[in-house]
Amino acid sequence: YGALYIQDNIELSSLTIKVGLRYDWRYLGKQVSDPSWVKRYENVINDRDTLTAYEYADWVDYNSTHTSFSARSFWKQFTSGSLSPRLAIGYPISTRTVFYFNYGHFLQFPDLDAYFHDPIMTTVSGNYVGNPSLKPQKTIQYEAGFDQLIFDDLSLGIRGFYKDVFDYVTSRTLPISGRTVNKNINLDYASSRGFEIIINKALRDHYFGGINYTYSLAKGRSSNPFAVLVTPALQGLPRETRMDYDVQHRLSLYFGYSVGAKEEFDVLGLNINNWNASVSWSYDSGFPYTPYNPGRTLADVYLRNTGTGPVSTQIDIALSKGFVFFENLNVVFTLDVKNLLNRKNVDMSAGGFNSLTGRVTTFGDYTPVDPKYMYSWS
Repeated sequence: YGALYIQDNIELSSLTIKVGLRYDWRYLGKQVSDPSWVKRYENVINDRDTLTAYEYADWVDYNSTHTSFSARSFWKQFTSGSLSPRLAIGYPISTRTVFYFNYGHFLQFPDLDAYFHDPIMTTVSGNYVGNPSLKPQKTIQYEAGFDQLIFDDLSLGIRGFYKDVFDYVTSRTLPISGRTVNKNINLDYASSRGFEIIINKALRDHYFGGINYTYSLAKGRSSNPFAVLVTPALQGLPRETRMDYDVQHRLSLYFGYSVGAKEEFDVLGLNINNWNASVSWSYDSGFPYTPYNPGRTLADVYLRNTGTGPVSTQIDIALSKGFVFFENLNVVFTLDVKNLLNRKNVDMSAGGFNSLTGRVTTFGDYTPVDPKYMYSWS
């Protein structure tokens, strides 16, 4: 795989424009149409007409008798890549204020296992079948905002963003010729949107710091390629739900004090320089979860990720001291303390969260015992 790109920077009297175009390609090789591999794939799918109707025929060319295969050549695959345009516009109003707009397409290729997973494994472990025709995941992103220099060392930035993600890889359960086959295909979609406010104080008179607040909303059809295998009802769900990793509110603050290696800094009559100290605090509003309601089943996917879990917060500190040797060598010793107050934040993915009460499971909580609830409500 590889990429080619061209870009240019256009500077006008009151406008700066950056334009670019990127070309990405991936060559999967001839092994995807090796007769032994294709034969095993056919044995799993067990229906050549159905196979032809799906994605594999896009990569393997059949002849009129449907008895032999020929892989796409390197040149054919190289010329079947994807183009990604990029555009950035900067409009400085004054020496202290600038507006900007960014637009771009970005690609992410699936893991190789998604292409080449051996179909024989499906008959052994009930796993999924690789799909050599998968397209890369495409993200289309927009961002607009402005930066304002309030004082020489204090700036304010406000920006809004919107992002569409197409061709997420997901698994589909295909009932073919009396058997069930899980197969990777490009189908799912996701989007995120929000805004960000940044206040930054640059280092001056030994002090520095900043505040960052982000509001975002990430929604899609599924959060991972195997979601429909765990919750089959998602396969026919047209609506979007909050993604498992969606955190709508994020706030972070940091403050620090720094003394340079050649600065004079007196403490109780001692000259102590070449050191830094900082403290930071972060706050997240909580990950989504699926509330449990008695009498409902997991087929009611419209409850999916409609609840918000407990908040997460943490305080970190960092200390460093440098020692200069031979005038040009600065050896720095650093001490980082994570989660200073030993805050116990909830790890939603690790279990132990009660979706009935909306909090960490504690002794005496009621939890469903019906097996049909256990794989999602626990």
